Amino acid sequence: MCADASSFVLSRAKVEDIPEVVELQYDAFPDFARRAFMGCYSRDDIAKVAAYYMEEMRTDPSDIWIKVNDVESGKIVAASNWKLYSTSALPHGTDKVPTWIEDEEAKELTRTILEPMNELRLKENVGPFIRNAAEYRRRGVASMMMQWGCDLADLLSLPGWIEASPEGDQPHQNPAV
Repeated sequence: MCADASSFVLSRAKVEDIPEVVELQYDAFPDFARRAFMGCYSRDDIAKVAAYYMEEMRTDPSDIWIKVNDVESGKIVAASNWKLYSTSALPHGTDKVPTWIEDEEAKELTRTILEPMNELRLKENVGPFIRNAAEYRRRGVASMMMQWGCDLADLLSLPGWIEASPEGDQPHQNPAV
């Protein structure tokens, strides 16, 4: 059951929010997704992922993180990373294997996931666009984030590209709710 939208506040995330966001991602994703998309083989890797995301926020002008906070607790309950390419297609290229992954089998697993996504992304997005890689566990906030991105794309007259996993379309029981 979705919570009342007034229980949540959507806003732009700041660099200092990223460690909490990465903890949330780690707890929300199944082990396979942690390894393949985040490069997290244990909680010890969380700091590396956070440092990477923070550096991207500081240096990549297309990088936009949004977050949703629970009004009562103040905690971040969802976040998504958007890329706004308003003047060209993929100026920073495509998703890459995290540099801290040293094991060749682990690198190959990540490449196997990312390469087909990157190929499709490059084929389908030849001009400016906005994309999102978002997922959250049925608390009513994913719709807020998707609406934010769709509204922004409409406002800028840009096509949108939303990347998600099959888990984002499945009913989910959240023990924290």
